[in-house]
Formats: sequence, C-alpha cells, structure tokens
Amino acid sequence: MEEAARAYVATSERDFAAVTEAVIASAQRVALLVSDDLLGTVQVLQRTERDLRELSGPRLVSHPTVSRLVRFWVSPEAEALRQRMGLSEGAS
Repeated sequence: MEEAARAYVATSERDFAAVTEAVIASAQRVALLVSDDLLGTVQVLQRTERDLRELSGPRLVSHPTVSRLVRFWVSPEAEALRQRMGLSEGAS
C-alpha cells in the first residue's frame, strides 16, 4: 500500500476517479473474501449500489461490478487467499 501511495503521489497527473474506483474494488474483494460468500456479497451490493438494485440474472452478472467480483472469486489468486485464510478445502 505504501508503495502504491508513493507512486500515486509521484505522478504529475492524478486520476482521483481511477484511484477511488480501485479502492472500492479492493474493498469489495476484501468483503467477499472475509464473508466467503459470493451470493451474499452480491446481495449486499444490490442493496447498497443504486445501479444494481433492479438487476437480476444475466443482466446482474454482466454488470461490471458483479462480473469483476465473479472473475476474482474463481481466480487462482482468490483461491490461494482463501487457502491462506483457512476458508478453502485445501487449507492446512
């Protein structure tokens, strides 16, 4: 995090919107990992994110926020994190 902060401050042009988006996406991933519940995380986002409230089925899954979470959830990185956290069947 410190390295990312230094790199951000060192740039002459700061894209606050991109940084904010990255922080939100990271927070959503952390919530997903801590809850260990993809469906529950998406349901919470549907209650808290206005643009997700009325979506369901394929329209919900194809929304960038949900799609990004689904792709993360099935990624090798997420599986490794779940194992390290003791949430995966392969955890030791």
